[in-house]
Amino acid sequence: MEDYVRSHHYTHRKTGEDPHLADSVIETPTNVDGKVDGTSTVGFDPKKGYIARFLNDGKYIRGDDFLDKVRNASKPAIFQAENEEFQKILHQKGLDDV
Repeated sequence: MEDYVRSHHYTHRKTGEDPHLADSVIETPTNVDGKVDGTSTVGFDPKKGYIARFLNDGKYIRGDDFLDKVRNASKPAIFQAENEEFQKILHQKGLDDV
């Protein structure tokens, strides 16, 4: 997500203490409710989330659906990582032949 925002929406300006949207991506090892259930969440700092929505949905500017593009492009890598972790669990339980 950082790479896409940086390559399509990054402007070289002085941001002061307010980081650029591409520098505001947050990753957490929990679901959106903060619970540890094996999922992870990637998004933006809440103060920057509204900017991401404007860029994605097109409020005040033409939107480019970048969130959907990033999600769709990352699905194969996500599925591969999930499968690798699943295979580790199966191996630990002695269920390699499943």
